[in-house]
Amino acid sequence: MKSMVFDSSTIISLSLNNLLYLLPELKHRFNGQFFITEAVKKELIDNPMHSRKFKLEALQIHQLILDNTIEIYGQQLEKQTQHLLNLINNLFKAENHFIRLVDQAEVESLVLANLLKATYAVDERTIRMLVEDPNELKNLFEKKLHTKITINQDNLKELKKEIDINILRSSELGLVAYSLGLLKNLTQRDHLTDYNLKRELVDGILWGLKLNGCSISQEEIEQVERTEGF
Repeated sequence: MKSMVFDSSTIISLSLNNLLYLLPELKHRFNGQFFITEAVKKELIDNPMHSRKFKLEALQIHQLILDNTIEIYGQQLEKQTQHLLNLINNLFKAENHFIRLVDQAEVESLVLANLLKATYAVDERTIRMLVEDPNELKNLFEKKLHTKITINQDNLKELKKEIDINILRSSELGLVAYSLGLLKNLTQRDHLTDYNLKRELVDGILWGLKLNGCSISQEEIEQVERTEGF
């Protein structure tokens, strides 16, 4: 059966935009399994339960686990995760020091997606670009740090050999929900008759997710809106 592995960043983006309720129907349409790892569960539920600010979001996410929308992958991934952590965090060097790029939860999810040959849902830009375009990520770090970055080519070669997955973001999930008509209740006309509500809905989805952590650019948003005919 096909599967999708979620990083904490994607679920947080959906939560902050009140879109978690879409996941059960998206899973039904996907006709597969949605997974998170133990490390991601800790980030999304266990730690926030000690915070008054994020406790409500944690309880809402916990409900998705109780109703089996999201499953926790229980098998140990420590060995593979540590191996990839070492590869990735010894990949880019600036001023004779390697840059720490990722943490355990991100890499554990990446390991699981690769193991299951699953789609990896992640909003965080660094890990997405590591998989899709590491040389462009190097260029971004050079601009940000104003210094020359070198790449450990042996590690990069091994990373490319070991990781072969498809990645999507909460923005793509939002657009799928829109195309399936799961948000059509938000385009009901009343006092907003002067607006193109379908355009405003797409714009609202993409900008809402972008401003809450999804790594989608303004140019990409504009391209999506042109493609949709707005």
